[in-house]
Amino acid sequence: SEAIFPNLMRTLGPGGRRPHALTPEDQPTLNHVRSALGSQESGSVIVLGPAGSGKTQILEAFVSEAAHGRVPEIPRTMRVLRVDRSSLTAGNELVGNFESRVGTLRAAAGYVPVLLFADETHSLRGAGASKGSNIDFFDMVKSDLADGTIRIAGTDTAAEFYGAFGGDSAILRRLQVVHRPVLGRERVLQAADAWIARYRLPPISAEVRNFAYIASERFIAIGAQPSKLTGLIDRAYSRHRTVYGSNAPLTIDALKETLVSMGVDPLLFDESGADASIARLDNNWGEFVIGQTMTREALRTQEFARLHDLRDTRRIAISVLVVGTFGTGKTLSGMAFAQLTGRPHRVLNMADYPDSQLETFKRLMVQQQRENAFTLYIADELHLAGPKVQAFLQSILENGVLELPDYVGPSGTVPTATTFVDFRNAGIYATTNAGMEAVARLYAAPEDRPVRLGFATASAAPQPGSTISQAMIAQRDELLRNQSLRGAIAEGGVIPALVNRFVHVVPSQPATREQFREVVALELRKYLRQIQETRGLNITLENEAAFLDAATEVYYIPDAGNRVVRLVIERHIGAGLNAGLARIPHAAGAPVRNVSALFNGQTGFAEFGPDCEGLVLGTRAP
Repeated sequence: SEAIFPNLMRTLGPGGRRPHALTPEDQPTLNHVRSALGSQESGSVIVLGPAGSGKTQILEAFVSEAAHGRVPEIPRTMRVLRVDRSSLTAGNELVGNFESRVGTLRAAAGYVPVLLFADETHSLRGAGASKGSNIDFFDMVKSDLADGTIRIAGTDTAAEFYGAFGGDSAILRRLQVVHRPVLGRERVLQAADAWIARYRLPPISAEVRNFAYIASERFIAIGAQPSKLTGLIDRAYSRHRTVYGSNAPLTIDALKETLVSMGVDPLLFDESGADASIARLDNNWGEFVIGQTMTREALRTQEFARLHDLRDTRRIAISVLVVGTFGTGKTLSGMAFAQLTGRPHRVLNMADYPDSQLETFKRLMVQQQRENAFTLYIADELHLAGPKVQAFLQSILENGVLELPDYVGPSGTVPTATTFVDFRNAGIYATTNAGMEAVARLYAAPEDRPVRLGFATASAAPQPGSTISQAMIAQRDELLRNQSLRGAIAEGGVIPALVNRFVHVVPSQPATREQFREVVALELRKYLRQIQETRGLNITLENEAAFLDAATEVYYIPDAGNRVVRLVIERHIGAGLNAGLARIPHAAGAPVRNVSALFNGQTGFAEFGPDCEGLVLGTRAP
């Protein structure tokens, strides 16, 4: 049998190679392995843990100790044979070759105890099965596993192991499961040093190594340590060598350049980057959204806590649910937050994801996290998603790190081995109309105590001079109202467990007349700025104030929301300008020309300006 399966007792015994050194935090797992293999009941063990967590190293350390006589439960005469799928099936062209090979192994185990070392144990499932017969390697050795003449020491990830053996209670009874805990910082750094030495890369300084560890924890969402750390170092070395040569030591700047190429905002590396990000949010919010103060404050609070390490690092960074009627700027607020804080965003129309599309939804999330760990997912109309899709979002909000199928192939549709996906730096910003009646009922502001909600205009905070009790009562009342709002959302189609996982549930109300006018002015500025960028014309609307007053008077309908604003701009501004703009010659790179226009409310515009004298865009009012 040793001619087919390598004997690790010789490979790792006296005079053989030394296994990787273990750290004190490896000792509990090693003790569990010793206890399981020394058991008279089964004597077989499977170590489960994420890829790259050192499972194989622990088993090799155990075999080395046994070979040196330091494990009384394991005799030094035991043969520890490394077995994998290829060693079992290679050369089995003829029927019966596989059965003969396994029979030889079983016969040898009758004379000397045999321990099979099986890395990636799930890969052995199905080995030896043929067309018309489902009997495989494990079915052939079940009796030997039961009486202990053959023992197995294997490693695997939890999902792959239970996916292969979850339905085989006989095998599960014969294997004691030992879970490998998540590696600590020192253990991960040691594994990275060993990886660097193995591939003969130039050593890196402690400062660079520590920065790489922190960066891999913060910015890489797919996988577990130490694979995330070594993957980042590998990518950085590949970029660094092309510029500075193969022997140049890795630098922090090289790591930063690599992270930027992966989509990380450079401001996050700057010591003042956190304050700069919050300042951008405070100073520029009004350029994107009018009102929505509570939404901005909820997002600002959670972003501030993330940037200054004041949050629960086990949970997702941003979790906000905004509820209100149509057209109040809920989705726009999420997009504005993403742009102002340098986050990529992905708008998800949740009506497209019933329960039948759960796997598609998971695949989308995994692929997006692979591209950028800081993605803000804008889940629009959350109540229209299927219950299973909502439950998946709940698990993200609750756990932060999930073990999910990885997807490969040209179109990314083939699920392969599971991997850990880190959502802790991502965000989920959800909107819903479910419960919008409760917003009007619960948050109708009394005249003597106006409330700042969405487009409202004042704050519900306790007034200056309030006693501690009065301040607590105000906060208590707000919590009770928010809890009632959460209940109304749950009744409207969002599962209660998901509603309660959102840190902030924010009500959003329609704009006031004054705010509607501001929204029209904001959209008008955006439209004219777009013309400047595409046509090279800086257009000034001479009677802008009159236009804004007229648009507000005609189109302001509180229950209709603000979606009508774009129609106002396109119908009254766009239609009047397009015909005249088409006649203005424009060359790429030409200087911007100043153009004045006058809106007359009937036939469009009359153009008058020094740079375009005589060019008429419309008809001037009589």
